[in-house]
Amino acid sequence: MAIVDPKILLAEIKKVFGPEAQNITEETIKTCIDVSELLSQGKMRVRDALQIPQKNLEMLYAIAYNLYQDNKIEKANNIFTLLCTYDPMDIRFWEGLGATLKLLKRYNEAICAYGILIQIHALKISYYLDLTECFIKTKQLETAKQCCELVIFMAENETFKAENSDAASCLTKAKILQKVLNK
Repeated sequence: MAIVDPKILLAEIKKVFGPEAQNITEETIKTCIDVSELLSQGKMRVRDALQIPQKNLEMLYAIAYNLYQDNKIEKANNIFTLLCTYDPMDIRFWEGLGATLKLLKRYNEAICAYGILIQIHALKISYYLDLTECFIKTKQLETAKQCCELVIFMAENETFKAENSDAASCLTKAKILQKVLNK
C-alpha cells in the first residue's frame, strides 16, 4: 500500500514546480513511491534502483580520492558518503568515508564507518586501529584500551598476520597507543 496517494503528490509537485513538472506522470510518481517503500524496508538497494555503470562509480571514486589527496576533505566526504549509500559493500568507499570523517573530526561518525568496515572485513587489523584512535578522540578511553589490546592480539597472531601486510606497523602503533592509554 502506497504511503501517499500518487494523485495528491503529483498535484503538489505540479503546484510547486509549475511548467517544469509537466512531463511527470502519475505512473512515475507511483514508481517512485514503490521504490522508496522497498528501499525503506531494506528490500531494495540504492544500487538496484539507480544502476549506475561501474565505470562511472570508478570515476566518482577517483574524483573523491583526488579531492582527499588535495585536502578538499569535505568535498571528498560528500562523494564517499554517496558512494557508500550506493554500494554499501565496497570497502574502498567506507575506507574513504572513515578517513575523511576522521580528518573532519567527526569521530562518532567515523566510529560507525569503521564498525561497518569491520562487519565487511573483520580480519583487517588497521580498521581496529582506526577505531582505537576514534575512541581516544571521543574520550571513550576504556573502549579504546580494549580495542588497542585487540589490535595487539591480532597483530601478534599468525592467522591475522598472514591476512595483513601492515600487521607490524599496526602492532607498533598499537603499542604506542597502549602506553599512552595506560598512563
